[in-house]
Amino acid sequence: MTVTGLQNDYYLINNAINLLINGFASDVRYLEIFALNLQTNKTAKIRLYPINETFKIDISGVIKTTFDAPNYPNLNLNLQRFSIDFKAVFIDGTNETLTFSKYFIRGGNFQGVYPDCVTQKQNYLNNGDVVDLLITKSIPYWESYIYPKKISAGTYSFSQLIVGEKLEIPCNGIKVIFLNQYGTYSEWYFNNYEIQDSTKHIDFIENFNTDFNGNRFNDLGSSVTTTINVKDNVPLRFNELIRHLIISPEIYVVEDGYNRKVILNNNKWVFNSREKMYKHSITFDYLEVLNPSDLC
Repeated sequence: MTVTGLQNDYYLINNAINLLINGFASDVRYLEIFALNLQTNKTAKIRLYPINETFKIDISGVIKTTFDAPNYPNLNLNLQRFSIDFKAVFIDGTNETLTFSKYFIRGGNFQGVYPDCVTQKQNYLNNGDVVDLLITKSIPYWESYIYPKKISAGTYSFSQLIVGEKLEIPCNGIKVIFLNQYGTYSEWYFNNYEIQDSTKHIDFIENFNTDFNGNRFNDLGSSVTTTINVKDNVPLRFNELIRHLIISPEIYVVEDGYNRKVILNNNKWVFNSREKMYKHSITFDYLEVLNPSDLC
């Protein structure tokens, strides 16, 4: 049995991880793939049936199901080691097995180097890779950025850059922390933000009451939605980092030193070719909003 597609390590599970399995010693009936996450002890199993003695599968979804949810700043949840067993069962009742030990990372950046979507990036990081998104100096828009400097024996070593440059006129901005597509966390300081509450009446209940002068209705109150809109002019060379933000599954805004979790509502941007700037306007919904319906 030959498995093609797992020759490397540190695969990014938000990319397709396509495997080709063939080269069997006998006529194969089916193939079972058993994945064990050695950090979470969660397992996933799938059975495949052959087409012309060959199996094809994108294994990224199988691997991803065994990951725990990301939880800032715990990076261990985003880099996991696996044991993957392949078991081919033949028509004559015999079987053949093959086992791999691999690392996988919660992330993926296979869409290409924006805006050049012709040049695609590989779907894994090499042992010892330096992951650099062109952030080489401090500018007023940016506060800090954390990325994996090197990967070795299943661990990250990190590099963190902090802005030393200050604006002449202090801005009343806000910092956003988000899980990037390399399994670590990035930060961006937006110069402008607005927080908005909107309410909507839920409903009322009519009470059964023989006293027509009494209170006949119970008001269920109103639901509250809180959003935050952040705006900034982002230079072309940093826009890929903002793309990591708008597709991130874990985003926080920092208010008075507290990380409040938010989810993306919408994003609008305009590119100015003369200034080589992206004008971003991003709206997030707060998750921690108390509504009357939560108390029912």
